[in-house]
Amino acid sequence: MLLRTGDDGWQIPRGDLAIDHEGPTDVAFDPFDDARMEQPIIEQFNRIATRHSDKVAVVDETTSLTYGELQRAVCHLAGRIDALVPAGKPVGLLLPNDARFPVAALACLAVGRPYVPIDPAYPRARIEQIREEAGLSAMVIHRIAGNVFYEGGSLPCLDIGTSLDETDQQIAFVASVDDPALILYTSGSTGKPKGICNNQRAILQRVSQATNSCHLNAGDRFFLLSSPSTIAGVRETFSALLNGATLYVADPNRLGIGGVLQMLGNAAATVGYVVPALLRQLLAAPLARAAFEHVRIVRIGGDIPTRDDLELCRSVLPASCRILFAFSSTELPTIFQWFVPRHWRPDGVRLPVGYARPGMDFRIEDDGAADGAGELVVRSRYLALGYWQRGHLHAGPFRTDPTNPAVRILHTGDRIRQRPDGLVEMTGRTDGQIKMRGVRVDLAEVETALRSCAEIADAAVIPRRQNEDVIALVAYVVPRGTPSATFENDLRTGLARRLPRRMRPAQFRVLEALPRLRGFKTDYQALTLLEQRERAQSDTPMEQTSAASNIPAATSNSSRVHDAVAHAWTTIAGRKSFEANMPWDEAGGDSLAALHVWCLIEELLGTRLVINSLELNATPAMLVAEVEKQLSSSQIAASRAPIVFFLPSADGDTPLQAQFRAAFHNQIRFEVIQYPPWRDMIDAGAGFGVLIAAAVDHILAANAGDIFLAGFSFGGFVASEVARRLMQLQHRVIFVGLIDTQFGFRSQPHQGWRSKAGNLVRKVFLEPASLEVTLVKFLARKSAFRTLRRFGQLAARLPAKTAFRCHYHLNYHLRVQAMYRWAFNPVDAPIYLFRTDEFPQSSALSSWGALAEHLEIIPVGGTHLSILRPPAREMICRQFLKVVNAAVKTAELPKTNTAAKQRA
Repeated sequence: MLLRTGDDGWQIPRGDLAIDHEGPTDVAFDPFDDARMEQPIIEQFNRIATRHSDKVAVVDETTSLTYGELQRAVCHLAGRIDALVPAGKPVGLLLPNDARFPVAALACLAVGRPYVPIDPAYPRARIEQIREEAGLSAMVIHRIAGNVFYEGGSLPCLDIGTSLDETDQQIAFVASVDDPALILYTSGSTGKPKGICNNQRAILQRVSQATNSCHLNAGDRFFLLSSPSTIAGVRETFSALLNGATLYVADPNRLGIGGVLQMLGNAAATVGYVVPALLRQLLAAPLARAAFEHVRIVRIGGDIPTRDDLELCRSVLPASCRILFAFSSTELPTIFQWFVPRHWRPDGVRLPVGYARPGMDFRIEDDGAADGAGELVVRSRYLALGYWQRGHLHAGPFRTDPTNPAVRILHTGDRIRQRPDGLVEMTGRTDGQIKMRGVRVDLAEVETALRSCAEIADAAVIPRRQNEDVIALVAYVVPRGTPSATFENDLRTGLARRLPRRMRPAQFRVLEALPRLRGFKTDYQALTLLEQRERAQSDTPMEQTSAASNIPAATSNSSRVHDAVAHAWTTIAGRKSFEANMPWDEAGGDSLAALHVWCLIEELLGTRLVINSLELNATPAMLVAEVEKQLSSSQIAASRAPIVFFLPSADGDTPLQAQFRAAFHNQIRFEVIQYPPWRDMIDAGAGFGVLIAAAVDHILAANAGDIFLAGFSFGGFVASEVARRLMQLQHRVIFVGLIDTQFGFRSQPHQGWRSKAGNLVRKVFLEPASLEVTLVKFLARKSAFRTLRRFGQLAARLPAKTAFRCHYHLNYHLRVQAMYRWAFNPVDAPIYLFRTDEFPQSSALSSWGALAEHLEIIPVGGTHLSILRPPAREMICRQFLKVVNAAVKTAELPKTNTAAKQRA
């Protein structure tokens, strides 16, 4: 018996079924006990951060913060918030879904200010609505490359980047688990965003459930696909950080399907939450198996899973992966959940969401349905506190339990049915609220926004469904007078100023009047039948037409784009809709399927695209034009950017060096110089001049104008000598950027050095140090080239990993020993030395100052191992770009003056 019925009719879970039943009971973890429910989040985080100071806490595609770095940034930002914002007043977090967001959230919780996540992609009008409703006292923003996400006029704005750079702030933490902590704004039936307020206790209860169910631990690597503006994003963030795990933020709207899968695979992710619609797109992609190879828990929620979802999971995910279905909402923590037994088979299309969990009493208010379904009513101390309106907390629909003031009661609006085996099924809603890809949308708010448009007399909105999913919204509108030729475009423009993208209708249908019931209410069932008939008519066989008749013919320059779009579109939506140039939503596509289309286009074209560029009503022709536009603007921007010849480290080019270069996008074009391999080095006598000559030949073959050079570490030594040789050949070198190139490295060869990526290579392939590696080092120092050649030939016959190790060390030590034997000479070219904290300025002046005729030292912080990793990478990229741009302007001055003299 899993439940007992109280005297007042409440169903009270007994706890007979362990929370980790059928789950990962073989995984060790630290249970999240009741005592931790009384400890503020910041206290628990500080303990974890102290224990795991050097471990990476949170990562996105550009930024990585260790627990120590995260803790220091939180402390600094908390001090700024405490000094600026009155006690108890909310702070808006207008930040993207990236690694910086947890800094702001923890800082607010540390000083007892509730935080309000706001998506920067929201229209300005909606941001202003939330600001006004919440009564914000300040906004935390992030300035990127001079752009500001929000300027709030008189509302103070704190740049989070400052707290990432400064770490000397001390603050006394003041927080309570029962005070308002988090206000999440969702779609509301009143036509305005609805603020739902939770305290820290409610957040901790969600973390406790997740930890004890999934046996979360410090070895886990979370993947976060949900926005921090959702309760799922909040739960996953704190579940990771309060257990010492690493949180990988992978925003599908920013990365696309391919980017998300790549990040999951690189991270060897183990645990994550995903809504069914997104999960289907991820698991259907070609790289899914490899990306999910290490995943041990997939938590599915936010919408009703289906039988096909379960089968897809079982066919793609590892056999050892547990699948967890759960039901919760912004107002209430997980009330039903279960790990699906490995051999369990569904008996219907919709799957149960789980068994009732202790601490969450419930009852089903019978509405006379034949299947026994009714509205879910919940009683618990972990429910949301209420609604936040006009800067204050209001009870809203939450009632205090008459027997216990600490307990609240909520009529959820969700309809459920309990099966004989105790499992609970969701059957729908009692109101106009729907879920689209796990995000709540209240149709009444969309209708209110439509009716506020001057062109509209009345409006009704219905969901378009595909199987169990809502894939789009369809609006039936009654215009005021005769619609103009721009009627639909005007509507889209007006709604874009008011509503987030997911709440905007994909299609508009014009009616003379809305169908009505006897009580004069809108007949939504009649509209649903009308929409179904219209879709059926659009799916009837049509006269075959060629793609060229509806889509502009591809020119020679655009044929690759046209073919890529055609392949991607027809793969996902079929050839018929492509040839008819049908809008994406009419072809049955939704925003997640659109991500898949972008992924395929990127793969075919071999480039990254801005995936948020098109609305759901995009046609194939519009898509072709957009991709061509992006490629063209990218090429134009790249054609105007200076070319910098890049000399890599002694390891050769590494992922971190590539990521450094990629961070400049089209602002700088890099051309990487490849060093001669060990065989060519030996053939040419293995001198340092071999590297210099190869680089000079490459540069002269590619460039006849002003020359920009840059080198990382070892590559800086090569760059300085290449610059000297080029100037001897009467070529003009106007920039030589040395990235942490230290002469201390030359004087201490036994200590060695590596980039971070080189360390990774060494750990995977080169450790423990073997006899052959020691032999290579010895022979390279003794210049025993004949023996080294024979050794390399023999190594090629060894197993792949051993051969890689030997050839890696042959390349590395031949290059390094050649440099030790080289006598460096003064260079009459502008040298810019980007110096880390490990490289004292006095050392730089005494070494490079003696060689460089024109030397500028630029401190960029960090260490040799962290300089190319976020967040240190952002600093060096800013400084590097600034210096390169200044060098470009300086180089242009003599040319300009000469031209002026000639005109005179």
